[in-house]
Amino acid sequence: KESINDIIHSTNGFVVVGNKGTIIKSKDGKTWTKLKSGVTQNLMDIAWNGKRYIAAGGDVIVTSSDSKKW
Repeated sequence: KESINDIIHSTNGFVVVGNKGTIIKSKDGKTWTKLKSGVTQNLMDIAWNGKRYIAAGGDVIVTSSDSKKW
């Protein structure tokens, strides 16, 4: 079972992170697409600094400039 741990909204829409490396994206909050994070650790937090998304959990950090490729 996947668990959602954090959500953020930016100019690219919504991005959700969760357990087992889960990253899910939505442009409109209605249609959601699961993305590949490349990790299996739980992602607990996500941030956006205007140029890059940063998702972290435990001893892992993944980043994306477009919220599509991690």
